[in-house]
Amino acid sequence: GELELQNEIDVLKQQIAMILYSRKHDVLGMPMFGANLEDLIYSLRSTEGLIESTVMQQIQMYCPAANRYKVQAYVDFFKGVTRDIALLDIIIDNKYKFGLILK
Repeated sequence: GELELQNEIDVLKQQIAMILYSRKHDVLGMPMFGANLEDLIYSLRSTEGLIESTVMQQIQMYCPAANRYKVQAYVDFFKGVTRDIALLDIIIDNKYKFGLILK
């Protein structure tokens, strides 16, 4: 029922968070695992679309539960005082949302 669904959503959120906080080559035996967010954010060539597609590719590749839900990633850049700030939102089934602020 509802509890089972919530547990699966929580597991999916944890899997996505692990991807977001990992850099490539961080996980032994999985050299392509990780969104490399820090490097992407500070690359001068990064766009919202590039970051969104990188995150979505990682989720589709490494989160089996993502196949059962509609997962979306949205990125917005804002001008910061010393550098730009990126806001990354992950939305699951248009209901469950969590975000990261990347400075």
